[in-house]
Amino acid sequence: MTFQVSPVIVPEGKSGAIFFCMICNIFAVIASLELFINERALFIHENSSGYYRVSSYFLSKVIGDLIPLRIIPIPLFSCLAYWMIGFQDNAGKFFLFMLGIFAQNMAASGLVFSIGAIVGVYAAAQTIVSVVLVFAMILLENEVENAQFTYCAEFNGTNCVEVTVLDGNDYLEDLDFRQYNIYWNFLGLGLLALALFILTYIALLRTKKTT
Repeated sequence: MTFQVSPVIVPEGKSGAIFFCMICNIFAVIASLELFINERALFIHENSSGYYRVSSYFLSKVIGDLIPLRIIPIPLFSCLAYWMIGFQDNAGKFFLFMLGIFAQNMAASGLVFSIGAIVGVYAAAQTIVSVVLVFAMILLENEVENAQFTYCAEFNGTNCVEVTVLDGNDYLEDLDFRQYNIYWNFLGLGLLALALFILTYIALLRTKKTT
């Protein structure tokens, strides 16, 4: 569906491919929801017995999950998806795409970690995460669909659709997106991920006192 999509004739094909990449990575993070839930009782017992600090447990769990399951697969996924979809043959744009995948992956991981640490019950935590992610997906999809454009199409050898958008730049402008603020978006995702990781640590600190 998105293999080697033309960047000129069908600009929304590129945005749809990016949207699909984001969704695949975000929902893959849900597998980490049980990270702080399955061993909750064991953590409470061992931490209260003085076997280790909360910080040691938090860092070991987060690093052990992020590096092999989130960080390492990102370059592999980006190499496959970027060139198969047919994005610009430009190293800078490729690393920008990979940075976007990394930023949203870290933010989604922080969300899943924090909800798992706060809720403590897998069924309830899974429901909350699913609702939040689906709501975010709907907002993103609506934002993409709000762009008004048409494109070239042929029917029985005649042009049947009026051309109003010819390339991706016009499409992004229709979404009121400016390239100069893309790094601010990445910074916002990074700060959101940091805040959620801190919230996860605070929730683990409070677990020993409230459970």
